[in-house]
Amino acid sequence: MAVVEGHAPVRSVSSEFPLERQLKWASVFLTSTLSFWLSMGRTWNPNFSVRGQEFQSVFYNQQALAILHGRLDVPGVGFQSTECFIISGKCFGYFGLTPSILRFPVIAIGGDGAPSLTPLFIAIAIAIAMWALVDLFQRVLIDLIPEDSTRRVPGSVATIVVVLLLGPGSILTFLTKPTLYHEAIVWMIAFLLVAMNFVHRWVMTPRNIYLGIAAVAAILSAGARQSSVPAAAVLGIGAGIVLFRDRYRRSPSRSELTLASLLAIGPGFVSSAILWLKFGSPTLPFKYYNSYQSEQFQRILALNDGNIVSLRFLPTALANYLRPDSLGYSLTSPWVKEQLPLVRGPNYLWPIQPGGLYVEPFVSLTNSMTIPLLFTVGLIGLKLFRGIDMSSQERRSSTILLLAAASCSIAPLMLWGLSARYNGDFYPLMVIGTIFAMAHGTRWLMQRGVAFVIVAGVLGLLAVGSFYSHLQLTST
Repeated sequence: MAVVEGHAPVRSVSSEFPLERQLKWASVFLTSTLSFWLSMGRTWNPNFSVRGQEFQSVFYNQQALAILHGRLDVPGVGFQSTECFIISGKCFGYFGLTPSILRFPVIAIGGDGAPSLTPLFIAIAIAIAMWALVDLFQRVLIDLIPEDSTRRVPGSVATIVVVLLLGPGSILTFLTKPTLYHEAIVWMIAFLLVAMNFVHRWVMTPRNIYLGIAAVAAILSAGARQSSVPAAAVLGIGAGIVLFRDRYRRSPSRSELTLASLLAIGPGFVSSAILWLKFGSPTLPFKYYNSYQSEQFQRILALNDGNIVSLRFLPTALANYLRPDSLGYSLTSPWVKEQLPLVRGPNYLWPIQPGGLYVEPFVSLTNSMTIPLLFTVGLIGLKLFRGIDMSSQERRSSTILLLAAASCSIAPLMLWGLSARYNGDFYPLMVIGTIFAMAHGTRWLMQRGVAFVIVAGVLGLLAVGSFYSHLQLTST
């Protein structure tokens, strides 16, 4: 066991006691089962899809079939929706290949007529995400409180609170809608959290297998949604910096340097290569977008000097993703619903002019993940002012993971539109902030008896309330 500064000897997660393992797998099972039920439209039909949205319900299957036949376009008949990029008369979706590649086993069994099973794939992705975050939390907690007998009760209670805050009581519940958009986001989240989990393992106990798994997971994440590309780059660069700073203590091996480089560059390269194969461009050529000529699209372009992805959207996006009044409450069902753009319009800040945004029903981070947001802001503040006691290894890991998770949040802040599902890009940051804040808070509060019970109870109740809100949002 290695000794780190300021703490007892660090032990691997194999030191967890049976109840911790049981809580982890129970959390995975219960959250994914709930997600499965919600994404099936509460019908218990694993092939459930939203009526009239054929493009969304079977797109990934059709893209999988195209890949197996050496193409990337999907059939035009039945797929001429607003999400098509029409090139030489063929329909290409801008969505990544990961969800389609994961369907290869289903295609192998069911052939061309295989069911889409979007609810099932969403549930699997959420199960992976929950495993990655609960496992990471338990690893951090074990490092802080190594003694089983001391950690048993507070650790178990803290795990339950973390699960409630980041599982049913989080934006994951809203992302259980069975559409191609939501599935892409949950796969991005799931694989990015796996990558972060294994980067943490590598920082604490350098093993090439950890860095290799992180690289593969990051590539799959970027293959689901490009917003994780900057996060993967930060993870890889962070690993490289760790190797550079440790070079006097131990020489980094060629395989370590290769894996760190693959983690930093691989996801971006693969993602850009797929776009090039589809569109002949490393970026999306919006002149081929099916809705490019629509009146709404052209109006928004005109108000933003022809831009739909730009830093000019940053002030306005921040003002809306952090606003406290995006939810409305009613005495009739649904008791909670999005206020934007249904009742209140978005906040517009310079240089965006009124009308210069595309706005879907929207709920802000402040309303959708209130406690995780507070935890994350608090943790970042404490780290900046050295107000939290961390070992050198934990300091490295938490810094790399926080920076990577924050970089995943860049995409929705630079887009021309606001949507509740884009909160998924902020979710990894809320996860990392909550994990480290809860672990250190548990260690501090467990020495204060009654205070721990009160705080845990309040957080648990707030998490349950958050779950209720998100459950209402899925019905609107």
